[in-house]
Amino acid sequence: MILPDITAEGLNLLIVGTAVASKSSQDGHYYANTAKNSFWKLLHDSGLTPMRLSPSEDTRVTTFGIGLTDLNKTTAQSNDIGLKYDFERFRDLVEDIKPQWVGFNGMTASTSYARFAGRKKPTFGEALGWMIGTSKIFVLPSSSNAYAIPYNSKLTVWSRLAKSVTGGAGADGGF
Repeated sequence: MILPDITAEGLNLLIVGTAVASKSSQDGHYYANTAKNSFWKLLHDSGLTPMRLSPSEDTRVTTFGIGLTDLNKTTAQSNDIGLKYDFERFRDLVEDIKPQWVGFNGMTASTSYARFAGRKKPTFGEALGWMIGTSKIFVLPSSSNAYAIPYNSKLTVWSRLAKSVTGGAGADGGF
């Protein structure tokens, strides 16, 4: 099962990954394998949400001004090998819903889209001077535990995004 986009009007942040993982496809929820992916923990610990959501609550992210999507909407797999990305669909989605920020969950997603958009390879943090429509870009370290940098290092970058998105107010005051 390929997961539908979780979006709404007036989003502050659209988080984009590469493709739905196998476990998420089986369970029908984004970032379902919490043993192998720290997405929900990072979302809360960074201040993007006021409580830690479970994968089965993925549609609740819109309550906090957050949406979820993937660059690939045809394949479910737990690695990025051989994936084909629909960059036009993604760009059109961003231009249609106009989130304040687009957060790429991982360097693979951001680098792949940057190449399509004729941009240099990005680094972690805000991609200054790079926008999709009216949306600012922020590159995050992958929430996947396969991306082996310490959790606190990932959290530092995710927290910088939260401050940018919420204006420093945190999830309770920023949304």
